[in-house]
Amino acid sequence: MSWPKEFTHTLKDRTEMSMSIDQQCREQQSTADRIFMDFKYTKVGSKEQVQSIEAFQTSIVLWASFLLEAENRLCKSYTNQHVSV
Repeated sequence: MSWPKEFTHTLKDRTEMSMSIDQQCREQQSTADRIFMDFKYTKVGSKEQVQSIEAFQTSIVLWASFLLEAENRLCKSYTNQHVSV
């Protein structure tokens, strides 16, 4: 599977940007709209429909990575604040 051009940032780059969830949603809104339109209004099993499913799957993977990194940062921050010396 090739990565859609909208997802060319590496996962590392994306998490280093420390985007908020709101920023992440706004960045992906036009891509999500295109995925929906390509899936809903193209012939079942068409190349466009398959590509839209692949793009949707990619966005889910990126969201999972983004949220895991955010959780790890929060846990690390919490641990660093509560380490007894």
